[in-house]
Amino acid sequence: MDEPTFVEGGKSYLLPGDRVGCVLLHGFTAMPAELRPLADHLRAMGRTVLGLRMPGHGTHPQHLAETRWHHHVTAAADAVQMLRSMCHRVCVIGTSMGAIVSLSPELDVADARVALSIPAGVDTHGLPDEPQLIAKDVPLDPALGIRRERDFPAYGADVIAHVAELAVGWQRMWDNLPQLTGPVFLTHSDADGFFPVAATQQVQDRLSNADVTTHIAHGLDHAMVYDPGGRPVIELIGDFVERRLGDR
Repeated sequence: MDEPTFVEGGKSYLLPGDRVGCVLLHGFTAMPAELRPLADHLRAMGRTVLGLRMPGHGTHPQHLAETRWHHHVTAAADAVQMLRSMCHRVCVIGTSMGAIVSLSPELDVADARVALSIPAGVDTHGLPDEPQLIAKDVPLDPALGIRRERDFPAYGADVIAHVAELAVGWQRMWDNLPQLTGPVFLTHSDADGFFPVAATQQVQDRLSNADVTTHIAHGLDHAMVYDPGGRPVIELIGDFVERRLGDR
């Protein structure tokens, strides 16, 4: 494809702050703007925040069809290292696909991790071999069409070709969980329309060597911090960062 043209909410952002850094990783087909309410809260607390555009996102869905899992974890690890050059300590915070990345072995460079709305596994059975973009059943931005959902910072299409890459990443994360150490905060909503709370509970059980805190939210969408009622979860994440990494 041609050089990418970013859509609204599709670019990375850096909010300078103190010596505690937070890297924010959005979900599959979504964009950095998905986590902007959390970013603004962390910045108001004085934190340095990097909302990372995951590879293949924020431009056109076809770019995601051409992206591989190692691009995601490499970009996230590089973002943590960049913030480490500015900060004493760094927390990586991911939602959905970003949660898988946050718990992956490549992110062992982080001092703490937050995983929101973690998937329950990725089923590739019956997927087509050729790349396909499947339009979502959502209102589309009248100007950008399939590239942008109207009311949410995400592509207006599911990228079927990338699901196999998600499966690779999920398995790498799952295999890594018993080796993961340090503080971890897990949170999931009991009203998540994509993955059940049991997904987070299974991850918690497998984190045998980490210091894990788990919170079950009530009545929120899968994208919890973008949900109008997501403020309590945002505040809990801010409290976790303060308690575990805040200046002492």
